[in-house]
Amino acid sequence: MLTTMHTPWGRYRWTLLPLGISSASEEFQHPIHDVLCDLEGVVNIADDLIEVGRGKTLSEATYDHDRTVIELMGRLSLHGLRLNPDKIKFKTCTAPFMGHTLTPEGLKPSSEIANAVLSMPQPHDKAATRRFLGTITYLSKFCPHLSEVVHPLRDLTHLNQEFLSADQHTEAFRRAKELVSQAPCLRYFDVTAPVVLQVDASEYGLGAALLQPATHSANSTDILWQPAAYSSSSLSPTEQRYAQIEKETLAIVHAFHKLDQLLFSKADVVVHSDHKPLEIIFKRPLADAARPLQSMMLSLQRYAFTVEYRKGSTVHIADTLSQAPLPTTSHKQVNDELVYCIELETEHPDLSPFQDATLQEIRAAALTDREQSTLRSLVEAGWPNYKAAVPELARPYWTFRHELTLHDGLLFKQGHVIVPSSARPTILHKLHAAHRGPEFTI
Repeated sequence: MLTTMHTPWGRYRWTLLPLGISSASEEFQHPIHDVLCDLEGVVNIADDLIEVGRGKTLSEATYDHDRTVIELMGRLSLHGLRLNPDKIKFKTCTAPFMGHTLTPEGLKPSSEIANAVLSMPQPHDKAATRRFLGTITYLSKFCPHLSEVVHPLRDLTHLNQEFLSADQHTEAFRRAKELVSQAPCLRYFDVTAPVVLQVDASEYGLGAALLQPATHSANSTDILWQPAAYSSSSLSPTEQRYAQIEKETLAIVHAFHKLDQLLFSKADVVVHSDHKPLEIIFKRPLADAARPLQSMMLSLQRYAFTVEYRKGSTVHIADTLSQAPLPTTSHKQVNDELVYCIELETEHPDLSPFQDATLQEIRAAALTDREQSTLRSLVEAGWPNYKAAVPELARPYWTFRHELTLHDGLLFKQGHVIVPSSARPTILHKLHAAHRGPEFTI
């Protein structure tokens, strides 16, 4: 009815779905889903349909498969739906489904997509390069080092970059095809098995790897972990200016939002991060966290997880993905309506006693203050693991180092601005000029 057209001869509408309707795929999917939704073991996406036999043994799985097939055929016949006999694969252990190949060992990329990538000629312009990157990005979950390999090709697609192909681009194109031809097998996600989420953030990217136990060694406490999914994302120019602790928190947000369908309602998720302060921050109440971190932590309240510190050498998968992220910024932004209202209402909660002229005085003093300069570098790059490695000027701030943030050129301890030492006498004099009690000047 939505295709109804007004004409001089009356109103007309399509009786069959025409080409060019943007909602065509959803309109097709909806009735097919209604027909098959209550059949256990049957999954449908668009015009692809797969039926899986289930059981603890092969005989049980075969019996369940045959029973479900008979029920499925009866349902399709009842609604007048027909299958293409040339495309049916019956009782097979390996089946292609929506660009993937289901095998007894795990999930592999579709041979058709892999062959399409392998047969692509080397791109000679930006449009062809973008097409190649778009196609190969679909296989990124199978190739954890793919982003690093195609990094020279991504540089050719920048708007301000002239397209000049060199030997390094030819080598990147060759290595990308080689990776696709050797794509590893991902394990099937088990909703009952424990989950470890490796996350890491680099200067310009985020990386995450979802791991589940594959097999146990002779020692019951020693578990071999196998990847079930990879993810990486580039940071926006604004996010690249975040302090390191904010980037590491954003990496956790990216991982949970990207893998939401797998991680939602899981109560035993363990997050491995090579940024030790996060282990302490996520154990404290939300109100005790620095203001820039609160908005990101708010977006994670729907998940149940614990953060554990691991050395960088043990989170090598996430580290590789963050060092060479995908060209698109795929992670979900945390500036939703609730967080935006909180930040708008209390944008500068601790600056109310100061006038604009005083703020400029504090900023000017901070630029020349050695203590502030040292603190800014530590907040942006991250604090050392031991107090002895901290510069002498910053050691008084060691006990509350996780509460320090940098915003708009000023250092904050939670909701309070840190005044440079050279400006403290002047600021103290102004605050006491009209002293109204400690509650107004704290």
